[in-house]
Amino acid sequence: MHFKFTILYRYAGIAVLLWMLSWLAAGCVKEDFSGCPTGSYSIAFEYVNHTDTEHSNRFCTDVHRVDLYVFDSTGYFVKCITNSEAPFTEDFRIEPELPEGNYTLVAWGNLSDEVIVKPAFVSGKTTIEEGLLSLKAIENQSVDKKLTPVFHAIKEITVDESIDKTDILSLMKNENRLNLTVKWFEQSGIPCIHACADGVRIRVVDPKGATYKFDNSVVASGNELIYYPHQTIINDNHNERAEDFSLMRLIEGEELTLLVERPMEDGSVKELYRSNLVSLIREHPYTRIQEDLDRRDYYEIELSLVDDLDGNTDTFMQAAITVAGWKIILQDTGM
Repeated sequence: MHFKFTILYRYAGIAVLLWMLSWLAAGCVKEDFSGCPTGSYSIAFEYVNHTDTEHSNRFCTDVHRVDLYVFDSTGYFVKCITNSEAPFTEDFRIEPELPEGNYTLVAWGNLSDEVIVKPAFVSGKTTIEEGLLSLKAIENQSVDKKLTPVFHAIKEITVDESIDKTDILSLMKNENRLNLTVKWFEQSGIPCIHACADGVRIRVVDPKGATYKFDNSVVASGNELIYYPHQTIINDNHNERAEDFSLMRLIEGEELTLLVERPMEDGSVKELYRSNLVSLIREHPYTRIQEDLDRRDYYEIELSLVDDLDGNTDTFMQAAITVAGWKIILQDTGM
């Protein structure tokens, strides 16, 4: 009889153990794990600067604020999480606290009063297609200052509540610096002796108004935007001027007009040089495709013009484009 009870207890114990394992396999026992399921989801960030060989990931150095927009699997806005507690550390993470499912994350870095994000996002109503970021113009639809670099990232993610997971959002810099130098020469080839650099106006015209969708593609805003240099230096001989521009993202195939002009006393404007800036930069072997343009954020262009004494226009000689220390020279282009 003792033997039979021992066998009975053994089978009963096995049955109870199997019952408990089935509950654990299905998920968790609420009475034992108050926070189940126990998986956590977080987001890390990086900004890979391809020109900085010593510090390739410059997120902690260059990004001072993150605005993370979350959209559900159908493209509707869920929430926006903002963190401006810079300086960020290497282990900086955002835990968006999302239920299980598929989402699209859009991160903007360094949003400030220099840009406008619209429309007003409403959870469950605003879609990702409606989201726009525009550079805020001053009077006369123009910008003449060094911009705060804006960064962008987009990623489709899956949240699984049963596992721990961290996704990395790799940011892209949406601000570029252009150093433009214009030199004037006499028809004989010597540097100009007529103060040719004085009274010249140089600008970059964006017909779409520096407006970007939430996937970072450009979209027409209905208003053009004019970039003026935030710094101008004219040499002592007044035949050379260097201009520093701060521009938003350069996109292959888009029109961005570089104009060198001389306003005349009679109110007319003498056009000295005109070119599509994006096409001009893409003449360089380092910046032929969009991926190359997005990897770079500094360009040097040197224009050489011949002063025409008849007052009609100055003649284009050549353009020198320098990217990452490599200079190429283009002749007979742009005019």
